[in-house]
Amino acid sequence: MNKIRLTIILTLFAGLCTATYGQTTIGSGKDPMKGALLDLKEYDNNNGGDTAGKGMMLPRVNLINLKPTTPSELATSIGSSGTWDLNAHIGLLVYNVKLCPAGGGIIYDEAGPQVWSGSRWQLLSLPAIIEASPAETSGANIWGTSVVKHQAKPNPAYVAGTDPAHLANTYEEFYSADFGNAGRWMATNLTAWAYDSSSITATLDRDANASEVDENTVTRWCYPKDAVAADAQGWYANVIPGESAPLTWNSIQGLLYNWLAATGGENSYIGDQQMNANTTTPGPEEVETVAPGGKYQGICPKGWHLPSDREWTNLKNTILANPMLYASGSPATAGTAMKHPCPLLPTLTATNGLSKFIASGGFAALLTGYAYKNTVRTYGQEVNFWTSSAGPATPENLADVNALSWHVFFDKDDVFRRYNARRFDLRSLRCKKD
Repeated sequence: MNKIRLTIILTLFAGLCTATYGQTTIGSGKDPMKGALLDLKEYDNNNGGDTAGKGMMLPRVNLINLKPTTPSELATSIGSSGTWDLNAHIGLLVYNVKLCPAGGGIIYDEAGPQVWSGSRWQLLSLPAIIEASPAETSGANIWGTSVVKHQAKPNPAYVAGTDPAHLANTYEEFYSADFGNAGRWMATNLTAWAYDSSSITATLDRDANASEVDENTVTRWCYPKDAVAADAQGWYANVIPGESAPLTWNSIQGLLYNWLAATGGENSYIGDQQMNANTTTPGPEEVETVAPGGKYQGICPKGWHLPSDREWTNLKNTILANPMLYASGSPATAGTAMKHPCPLLPTLTATNGLSKFIASGGFAALLTGYAYKNTVRTYGQEVNFWTSSAGPATPENLADVNALSWHVFFDKDDVFRRYNARRFDLRSLRCKKD
């Protein structure tokens, strides 16, 4: 009996060794196709038809780092250990189940099949995106309902070796998406270093290190960045004049601007330009009535404009009425449907957002915080978007220091209008296509 067992074991072992060095079929006893080292099939079909009624399950991993740079980081990126040669593992295939891995998770939904390219994990299938040059971006809307990646526009006034390097472009690359009746909006925050309009004479200063009065008369911008300290008003990060961009910043997070910088000084209206909710016709004080052509371009690219309070209201209502088009699941509130599901690094605060990813046509609000005087606050917890609409006077603020803004918070489900936003605060921008 022992001799029989030994014979069986040796026979099986020999078969395994043979399979290791030859072509193999898994799923049946059929011969593999001539050009296949491994053929997964249950039955033959020489006419190119189906050969199985089941699929192949890839190993499912929590991919925590899209761009590992060392052999040990590659191993730990999918929950393993040891050191894996970066080049030798090119072609390694896994199925990622983690929604927001480090190094990505902003433009694309990174959940799905990923292959190691030698320098990063790469999704096997990406949504189709149209690319548009600056000339196309400033022209008529010819993109239908597609998501569009808009190229950066070189700054014609830039002098290499004299001007700061960041001024090489008028504005940086951005994405846009179609929102039905609400029109086409930027799906990433605006990063513009100069005005793209011959009619705006203002120059764009930088940094938020001025008094409240100065910041109502001087254009200001700064980088959004994570808090590093706390005081009685909450967590904050100091703005340092002339500082470089934070290591975690990229252009789709945008810059923070005061209202004068956002509008380019085009809107000097003193009064309440809040949408008249009782009529579809703009009221006598609204931007659509008082602005030349019914809109202000401000710091937006040519062919785009800074949306008014009425346009923001329309966007909110459109997303709320069609959550399945712009969000995952069925969110019952606009704020949840508009928030990006992934937190901004290095913060790990959950956004509680269900917006589709940028490449899939979601609004994907990034919680970049706001700047007050010389500090950036609430990074990773909220985002404030300027409108082009002036705000009413309030007991604490005069009408000439107020404007309307729209806010999304990590711990609130809705999106909120603020009618008394201080113009000297620095907030994010999303532009709308003309």
